[in-house]
Amino acid sequence: YGGEFQEGAGQVFRYVREAATGAWQEPKPREYYYAGLDLAKVEDYTVLVIVNPKREVVFVDRFHRLDWAVQVNRIRAAADRYHRARLLVDSTGAGEPVFESLRRAGCNALAYPFTARSKAALVDNLALMFEQRLITLPRADLWPAGIDELESFEFSVTDAGNVKTGAPSGVHDDCVVALGLA
Repeated sequence: YGGEFQEGAGQVFRYVREAATGAWQEPKPREYYYAGLDLAKVEDYTVLVIVNPKREVVFVDRFHRLDWAVQVNRIRAAADRYHRARLLVDSTGAGEPVFESLRRAGCNALAYPFTARSKAALVDNLALMFEQRLITLPRADLWPAGIDELESFEFSVTDAGNVKTGAPSGVHDDCVVALGLA
């Protein structure tokens, strides 16, 4: 049949490098911003991604091994800087009390509880945005962790024969999730 393996055939997101033409941007007067937040404390990273109405990633903060109170203050400061950006937060598991802390701290935060269905919808929407060239990422030299995570995010088949998406073993997906939420 002459079949050939295709480079990146298991990739979920295509055109990542083509979308990586932007740069970090300072907040603009009277502009509304949207943010996605994936929370973690020890092994994974907490990632905050802020986008403008043109779907350009303008700010990213990625950190780990910080106390929850320190994380809340850091996240609130960044969201406030971008005109109280509307913040969509992964509120699953440990995220629920942190989400409540963000609300008490005055953040414009909304919960996004993860289920198999809600995470699949998030990933599908983000993949569609890349396909339709509707998103602009910072250049790879400015956001190497994000570009690497997006490019390594892949389809896989479970033992039960179901298709799922995720990062391969040993790779993080925190930037992907935060971007999808934004």
